[in-house]
Amino acid sequence: MCTKCKSENRVKSGFHRGKQRYLCKNCGCNYVKNPCKGYYEKEK
Repeated sequence: MCTKCKSENRVKSGFHRGKQRYLCKNCGCNYVKNPCKGYYEKEK
């Protein structure tokens, strides 16, 4: 589901930090389904 317009009309659009990235066909927004929250262990 698009984080901006809540549409399910999407296509795969590569990878970002190892997670599948999607492109919304309605609004053109790029998003990751379950974004990473917080810091990586290396950055702590």
